[in-house]
Amino acid sequence: MAFFSRNRKSPPQVFASEINQPARMRIWQTYVQMINNPNYELGVDLYMAFNEIWEIVLREFPGQISQNLVSQHFTRRQDIVCYHFGTCSSEHALDVIQMMLSVQHHVLYHTIGPRLVEEFNRIFREEGIGYELTPLKVEMIAHTGPRPGFGPDTTEYQTAEYTEPAIIPIANDLTRTEIMEPTLALLSDKGLATANDEMMDAYRHFRKGEYDDAIVACQRSFETFFKTICKTKGWTYKENEATLSALVEVCRAKGLFYPFYVAHFTSVGTIGNKLGRHGAEPKPEYTPGKEHVQHLLNVTSSCMLLLAKLL
Repeated sequence: MAFFSRNRKSPPQVFASEINQPARMRIWQTYVQMINNPNYELGVDLYMAFNEIWEIVLREFPGQISQNLVSQHFTRRQDIVCYHFGTCSSEHALDVIQMMLSVQHHVLYHTIGPRLVEEFNRIFREEGIGYELTPLKVEMIAHTGPRPGFGPDTTEYQTAEYTEPAIIPIANDLTRTEIMEPTLALLSDKGLATANDEMMDAYRHFRKGEYDDAIVACQRSFETFFKTICKTKGWTYKENEATLSALVEVCRAKGLFYPFYVAHFTSVGTIGNKLGRHGAEPKPEYTPGKEHVQHLLNVTSSCMLLLAKLL
């Protein structure tokens, strides 16, 4: 609904990295109300959803939820998760949002999952928060042969593969639609799983303000991308000497791209070496800022898209 008071507001000129309380309340209520809405007939168990979120927090982020708080103040896990979401750091609040979309995904992704992503992104925009969720995806994979656990008579069946939404820094419409979203779609391919994980690490470090680590992860993702190209094409390279420059040279020698692109592709490594912390080095040669990470993420992504088109 286009509320009168919000229509009178000017679009935010500067986006914040903090998840404010109004945004948290709106996201929480949207999640609970949409799952509880009887019109959807989802088959989603809200109790089980919050139980799964609780277990993920305890397993992945020990110490985030105080056991004293649990024993003395709350009995329902829904209330515990709600309190935690309302009081935790902004970066962990983003983690919880990802958890909301990952639990019960076998049901959510086929029903209200896409709508939830749209609603969360709308709340981010209206509250001036500088992040957005990428679309969630479901891919049906066809199989031929006996289906495990269903006996030998099943010869053709399908399984679903789910790509969970990533949280990325907000970008202008052109950057998002022409660079960021196509790159994340490209990296969702099974063969690029490692490069995708490293790129997601770069975004996670970026969210946390760990800019030097974000640059290193981005550079590593690009190197992995080149390694995948070489392995797919059957082009050999020395594993112990597989720097970005060496990998670019292998692909150039095979005619994948024009020679003048070498400097462009290796510039990702140059930026990474100058701004990113490597190994035991105490600090980068230069101090990276938010704008440097955003630039490198966009440059690396556009390079990946070009290379994919040249294959």
